[in-house]
Amino acid sequence: MQAPPKIITARSIGLAFQNLFGDLGPETNVTGHHSAGARARDWRVGVERAKQFHADHKAKGWGGIGYHYVISDDGALICARPTILKGTHVGMHNSSNIGVNCPGTVGDRPTAQQRSTYQWLLVNAHTAAVPKAHRTDRDLRQARLWGHHDWQGHETNLCPGTFYAMYKAGLSRDLPTEEEAPIPKGPEQYPEPEEHGTTVADHRHVSPDEALQARDMGDVEEKLPEPDPEFDEPPEVAG
Repeated sequence: MQAPPKIITARSIGLAFQNLFGDLGPETNVTGHHSAGARARDWRVGVERAKQFHADHKAKGWGGIGYHYVISDDGALICARPTILKGTHVGMHNSSNIGVNCPGTVGDRPTAQQRSTYQWLLVNAHTAAVPKAHRTDRDLRQARLWGHHDWQGHETNLCPGTFYAMYKAGLSRDLPTEEEAPIPKGPEQYPEPEEHGTTVADHRHVSPDEALQARDMGDVEEKLPEPDPEFDEPPEVAG
């Protein structure tokens, strides 16, 4: 049996969220991303990246980090957006869609530890091996697996770059070939971001329709995810 990865909860690192977009719904899709930025070489850098994503996404009126999980190079699983909340990671397709991010950019390939943790997550996300606030209702082994550009076209979206094969392979022993899982090429071309009330629609992660339906930031209380004493130790204590 595969050993669980190091697990860090949003509550343990102080990530509080606003429910601006509503509930996620049944988890029928899992979409993989990269960050289009620097790698997270270990869990400490992974926590820093998650906190920065959280601050950036809050500033856009998204209620906190839009990904449900972040996986650092050493395989640490940073539980980010609670799974009750709809994410902000695939514009027009955030309902029923779990978002996973491995920090890195085009040309960066997943580590063996990242692949192991991603596979562990697919098997265990619905079980008590995962903190309650970050647990799924559905078994992700039954979910459809995607890369971000699958939803929005290889020509205009480079994400998740060379992490794509890992995300698409899921639990398969063999990664797909580049012919089976082509790496996207070409420049990213998106309309300019639009502001709708307190929410920014950047098209790539949040669509104008989603932004129009979002609740105003000033009307929604910010809350930490529910406590889970078994998992909520600060990362330094958890080792």
